[in-house]
Amino acid sequence: QEQVQEPAKEEHNSKMKLIAERGELRGLKGFCPVMLRDERDLKNALPEHHSTFKGRTYYFSSADAKAAFDEHPQQYAPISGGQDVVLLKEKVTKEGSLDHAVWFKDRLYLFTSQKTLEQFVATPKEFAISE
Repeated sequence: QEQVQEPAKEEHNSKMKLIAERGELRGLKGFCPVMLRDERDLKNALPEHHSTFKGRTYYFSSADAKAAFDEHPQQYAPISGGQDVVLLKEKVTKEGSLDHAVWFKDRLYLFTSQKTLEQFVATPKEFAISE
């Protein structure tokens, strides 16, 4: 069992390193939301594959990913367009990022800090939004 755990942890750490390398970028940091949700993989989004949903533009790694998004955008777009839902409850609009992200009920929530992420995780029902 220990061998199974290690590669998963190693894979998680390498993904967090990739995310961190994108520095101050907010939101999905240039990664494809479809690959992120369906494969839990960080694939670079390309400018030629994009769609708009609720006033935000999303970029995808392939035409297939774009088609999947276009069919069910609410499944792939982060909750509240990537706004930190803990801050939204305080009437503060600030975009979170993959640096501080969690999946809840198969939807991606982005946060501005470890602090707001932990507040959400402690009491998700208090902040969860159904879209």
